[in-house]
Amino acid sequence: MRVLLENNRGNISDEEMNSTFSRWSRNNYRKEYQKVHDRTQISQQYNLALRVSGKTLSSNIVVNWNGNNGGVRGYDASSLALKYLGDLKVASWMDLNLSLNVLNNRTKSHALGSYGNINSFLAYQSMYNPDGSLARMEADIYPGEEVLNNPEYELKDVTYNVADEIDKGYNTSKSRYTNVRTNVLALFRLPVTGWTAQAQFQYEDIVSISSTQYSKDSQFMRSLYNRY
Repeated sequence: MRVLLENNRGNISDEEMNSTFSRWSRNNYRKEYQKVHDRTQISQQYNLALRVSGKTLSSNIVVNWNGNNGGVRGYDASSLALKYLGDLKVASWMDLNLSLNVLNNRTKSHALGSYGNINSFLAYQSMYNPDGSLARMEADIYPGEEVLNNPEYELKDVTYNVADEIDKGYNTSKSRYTNVRTNVLALFRLPVTGWTAQAQFQYEDIVSISSTQYSKDSQFMRSLYNRY
C-alpha cells in the first residue's frame, strides 16, 4: 500500500514500483523463516527398571528420561520421572508400604516476541536485502518516520528481523516444573485375633518456575527504551 501511495505522490516512478512488485513476487517469507527457525527434530528416551527383593524389604524402582529439541533452533526440553515402590516388614506386627513419585520437566527456548511467528510478516516480504544482508523489517513503528533519525532523541532501531534474534540468541525463556508425591501406609496387626489397623501419610509438593531473560539489544528491549 505504501508503494502505491508513493507512486501516486510521484515520489517513485512506475518502473520502480513495478520492479518492487516483481521482486516481491519472488519472495517467500515462510520458507525463509523455516530455514532459520526449524531444525531436524531429535527425540531421546531412556528407561531403567530395578527390582530388589530381600528378607524384610522388597523394592521396585523405575527411572524414565526423555529429551526433545522440538524441531526448533534454540529449543530444548527434558523430562525425568522417578517411581519407587517398597514393602518393608518392620516387625511381626507391622508392615510398611512406601511409594515415591518424582516428575521434573525443564524447557529452554528463544523468546522471539510478537513478531517471531511464521505469519508475523506477509508472504511476499523477505528478511533479506537483495545483497543478502538482513533487512530492517517494520515492526511496531514505520522505520521511515523522521523523528527516528533525530540524533537529539537518541532512539534505538525500531525494526525487527527474526534471523538476527535467533542467531544472536537475544532473549531466552526457561521453565521448570517439579512434582513430588509420597505415600506411606502402615499396617498394624493388633493383639486381638483378626484385628488390624492402618495409618496413612501422604504428601505432595509442586514447584513451577518460569523466567525470561531479555538482552538490551533485542527488538523488545529497544522498543521499551524508545517508549519510556
